[in-house]
Amino acid sequence: MSVIKLKMYLFALHVLKLCVANIVLLKSSHILNSLVRLAKVNFFYENIRLLKLELDEQKNLVNQNSENQDQRFANLSKQHQQLSDLLETKINENKTLLEQNQQLENDLKDQRFNDHHKIRELESQIKDLENRLFQREEEISKLKREEDQRLHFLRTAIIDYIGTEASS
Repeated sequence: MSVIKLKMYLFALHVLKLCVANIVLLKSSHILNSLVRLAKVNFFYENIRLLKLELDEQKNLVNQNSENQDQRFANLSKQHQQLSDLLETKINENKTLLEQNQQLENDLKDQRFNDHHKIRELESQIKDLENRLFQREEEISKLKREEDQRLHFLRTAIIDYIGTEASS
């Protein structure tokens, strides 16, 4: 394998390492979006709880007033049921979001572990390739020195030969 191919392989490994880091960032962004949705659901849950308290207070006032008591009570009961249904729906959605959030956190932990493991493997491969590259460069330098030495001996031998021929 040539030095250029080794350098290209090292570059490709560095690019792969950057891609893995980007994937981790994207998954983190997805979890943050889920947390924002969860915060919104909690906000609606609190509003619904407060509305339910207000509805209960209004229900008590209606019971004290004798005029139109039956009609008002029916309306409030209907609203109460609607809010109760909405509250139940929001509670179920909240539970679902919490479960999804937990699953996403677990997935992210698994992905981080796998990514860190893969990065360590890639870094190990990079170090091995760098060592091989260094060894190859050392071999090339040694071969160059040996070739320069042979060339020097050849030149000396040619000069000696020409000098011997010229003097004879």
